[in-house]
Amino acid sequence: MAATHIQDFFGEAIDRLSPQLRRAARFLSRQPDLVAVFSLRDLAKSAGVAPASFVRLAHALGFPGYPDLRREIIRRILPDALTYAAKAEKLQKVGDASGLYEQVFAAQIANLNATQRANAADVLRASAETLERARRVWILGLRSLYPLAFYLHYVWGFFRRDLFLAASPSGTLDNALFAIDRGDAMVVMTMAPYTRDVVAAAEMAARAGAKVIAITDSDLSPLAPHADHMLVAATDTPSFFHSLIAANALVEALVALLANRGGAKALSAIRRTQDRLQAMHTYLEPPVRKPAVRKTV
Repeated sequence: MAATHIQDFFGEAIDRLSPQLRRAARFLSRQPDLVAVFSLRDLAKSAGVAPASFVRLAHALGFPGYPDLRREIIRRILPDALTYAAKAEKLQKVGDASGLYEQVFAAQIANLNATQRANAADVLRASAETLERARRVWILGLRSLYPLAFYLHYVWGFFRRDLFLAASPSGTLDNALFAIDRGDAMVVMTMAPYTRDVVAAAEMAARAGAKVIAITDSDLSPLAPHADHMLVAATDTPSFFHSLIAANALVEALVALLANRGGAKALSAIRRTQDRLQAMHTYLEPPVRKPAVRKTV
């Protein structure tokens, strides 16, 4: 990840710090990605220091406060999201790749835990309430985020009809998106390196008076200025491309909450969709197999 850049950032200053601040600085230098998704309290808990230690660390490094230090760290790590080839080259230089399988799964578990801590249930609930009140909803994700946008549109479509997938698999924005207006909402997704068209669409929706729910990887994402609600997912992985496992979990949680709050109307719509899928023989029926006959001795 961006650890080497962050270690250069702290540089010789670490040696001039008190033991407590040195511990906080070393934690940030080793796990800078957590700054984007952890609250100050959770960050301090993980580092084993008091939250005030990060505030004092910021002052010791010449920043007015912790938010300024946080912005600088994220600014330095975000460009690394572009270096796919460099990450792939590093990946290929791993001498013994036998532990890579375990590392990938460990990273996903850590991403899920970090994302759950970074997104309070109230934030998810507020997002669901905003979407419920919206007259119409557009869903937008491009490139690697298109499958996630499609999933949200497909599953939510079991019990809500006025949903619009705002782009095609080719990445072309649907002209219907330009009809978005006050009273509507948009769920918009992008991770570093951020897709220009997605950010532009979020800005357009916000200017039109629509509510914007952003699913992204940092509070400093370019979606932030246009979002009414922000859901932040950790994307760390030992592979060369960012992980979307935690973002997927956020989308699943959002759909589950919407279904939970939908009451009898949602239940009726889901049952009707299911009945019609069955009537069209959409799914393959499992074969009926005779139980195996056990031989007795």
